[in-house]
Amino acid sequence: MVVESHLNTKDVDPMGSFVEIAFGDDRQGFAGVNRFEVSRLAADQGVIVSYSSLACNPKDDRPIFSWADIDLVARFHRLYALYLFRDGIREVLSG
Repeated sequence: MVVESHLNTKDVDPMGSFVEIAFGDDRQGFAGVNRFEVSRLAADQGVIVSYSSLACNPKDDRPIFSWADIDLVARFHRLYALYLFRDGIREVLSG
C-alpha cells in the first residue's frame, strides 16, 4: 500500500521525488516500509536514486536483527523489493 508520495516538478529540489510503500500486518510477525527516491542534481549532472527499507516484528515489538532471523516470506519480500528498485532505475535511465 502506498502511504506517501511526492512528485518533484522543479528542476532541482533537495527533496526529490519519492514513494513509500508499506507492507505486512501489525497482527503478524513481519511489517515495514520501502522508500524509493529519485533526486535530480544541478545543471544536468545526473540523478541520485536511492532505496531504503525498514522491517520489524510488530507482534513481538522487536526489530529483525539479522538476515538469519528473517523467515522465507521476508527474504522473498526483500528480494522482490530489490528487483522493483532495479526495474525503477532502468526506467529512470532509459528516459
